[in-house]
Amino acid sequence: VLAIFGLLAFSLLITVRINPLYKGTSVITSTPISEAIKSINNKDSGKWIVEESYLENFPILNGATSLSGVYTYPQPSLWNSINNNKDVYIYNRYAHVNFVLNRTDPDAPTQLILPTADHFGVITPTCSLYMQRENVRYIITPVALKNSCVMHLLTVHYPEINFYIY
Repeated sequence: VLAIFGLLAFSLLITVRINPLYKGTSVITSTPISEAIKSINNKDSGKWIVEESYLENFPILNGATSLSGVYTYPQPSLWNSINNNKDVYIYNRYAHVNFVLNRTDPDAPTQLILPTADHFGVITPTCSLYMQRENVRYIITPVALKNSCVMHLLTVHYPEINFYIY
């Protein structure tokens, strides 16, 4: 009995400062990038994408509609239009969806790629018809964009990286 109480006390002690059950979600929802997302989303409810970053779920976590992130069930209506119902195996799955912005060819078609079993990528020009049709209004990227169809809204500075919101 003493060992059980010792293990319980040890378990609580090592998790109380990091487990969201004890600490809350402010580690994610009260960060500078989260505050920026909430501020922008309160003014306009367009869709978001996150380019190549561990922030893929931050728009969703902060109340914004996002095409990036983890989809727990297939979304064929969202992805069918990219490849006209071929290569269904790419998006007919649980998956992390990551966007890669094609900065070199503004007329390139939007395409899907399957880099790993539980990730698929959407490669698209910043101003593609797909982005317009899906009402993508906001982009979070760790690399600044130089494109006439996007407007820089703000830069969120962290010690090791900057995030640009367009």
